[in-house]
Amino acid sequence: MLYQFKAPETFGIESQSILNFLDACEKEEVEIHSLELRRWDEKFVAGTFAPFTERSMHRMYSSGKALCSLAFLFAMQDGLIGLDEPLVSVFADRVPEDLPEHMDQVTMYHVLTMSTGHDKDVFSTIKGSDDWVKAFMRIPLTYRPGSTYVYNNGTPHMVSEAVRLRTGKDLKTYLEEKLLSHMGETMDIRLTTQGEPDPSTISITIEAFGKLADFLYHHGSYQGKQLLRPDLADMMGQCHIPTPADSRVPAEYVEKACNGYGFHTRRNAIGGYKLSGGRSQKSLVLPEFEMTASIMANEPREGILMHLFYTHVMFQVYQRPLPEKPEVCARLKDRLEHLNLGPRGETSSPMEEKVQGRDYRLSCNEDGKKRVRFEFSDSQAAVCMDDRKIVIGKNGEWLENEPYFLKKPSDFRLNAIPGSKANLYTGAWTKENEFTFYIRSESRMATDKVCCRFDGDCVEIRVMIDPQKNAGVRIDPVLLNGFC
Repeated sequence: MLYQFKAPETFGIESQSILNFLDACEKEEVEIHSLELRRWDEKFVAGTFAPFTERSMHRMYSSGKALCSLAFLFAMQDGLIGLDEPLVSVFADRVPEDLPEHMDQVTMYHVLTMSTGHDKDVFSTIKGSDDWVKAFMRIPLTYRPGSTYVYNNGTPHMVSEAVRLRTGKDLKTYLEEKLLSHMGETMDIRLTTQGEPDPSTISITIEAFGKLADFLYHHGSYQGKQLLRPDLADMMGQCHIPTPADSRVPAEYVEKACNGYGFHTRRNAIGGYKLSGGRSQKSLVLPEFEMTASIMANEPREGILMHLFYTHVMFQVYQRPLPEKPEVCARLKDRLEHLNLGPRGETSSPMEEKVQGRDYRLSCNEDGKKRVRFEFSDSQAAVCMDDRKIVIGKNGEWLENEPYFLKKPSDFRLNAIPGSKANLYTGAWTKENEFTFYIRSESRMATDKVCCRFDGDCVEIRVMIDPQKNAGVRIDPVLLNGFC
């Protein structure tokens, strides 16, 4: 099931508010992959954008750090580790000889709260070493441990390694045993070249993201079973240390406020806290509203997704049920039922008859392709390039093709998700003379776009590859010109 729906008015939220949020995301070109809202112990709105499903594995990015912290808390519950243990004690056999001043004072609590005393993110430094733990402890400290928050992607690795050493089990095995298996879930995590888990690569299902928020909202209980002691579970979202305003977030956004940091979680500007990851992976725990909200996305602009969600949904939440509005409810239900990441447009065009089956000779190109032909039916389109045929769905249907359209796109690490490597295609007529189709795979976050523009006896094919919008890499469009 790709969507779930109960009248939001029953839960004190107008259906129009959620429609407004979806409209605003579309207007701002914020690419959402999933949305789930729970209130008063019921899931009332859930939708997943095709071709993803609720069971698709999805990158968590930095929200995966919270899973490392949860594993640590389970190890605390088992009496295997403590918050005030120094790193030099936990990793006694990996302490560097050139230990910096005050590093012996850094505890697991400082690591969990990103207050180790480093003045910058050390991840780029440690990942180039042959021992990430030793490299972490070798970097000099600028601040007194526990005094200053500095975002540090090196900290979740220290937590996951501490869990492995004390439990004798890797992060994936331990978390599945203690938590995820009770939810009917699993996780995926890649290993470093040293064979240690890399927390930045954690992936879970879209459905599991919402279950995690529900577990934390219920103070460590899932479906009535207390898995983690409430006092430990609640540590996750407490404000352990203040955080500075994020310079990347526009001043007018709600999230600009200094909200505070928990155990690898962030406080919300509107109360409660969230699992927060890059490209806008957000799972909110909102006790004051008796609510949780989970959104997975592919949006690099900091703050915009939460700003839109707060503005259109959270600022419109009531404490009691509202009168139902059947027509608006019906529109929202229909919207959720047809969520799709494909291009918007028409399923047919008068141009189809004109170009159907015509052979176009291609100008010189890097792939060495010489000819292209287009075929159209009511439900499908096909691009035949030399001896390769790509079948493309219409009406929002994504069809699987083993080959990539042209050259295989580069495999950018931060853009990867575990899952099927097959390429999925869907298209539409975005203009009367332009057929646009999108290429996506469950193993990649981004969408590649191909625009075929027909003009008389000519066709221009523009391939726009999106490895990752904020990866610091720009790929120029691939342009092919064909003529009869």
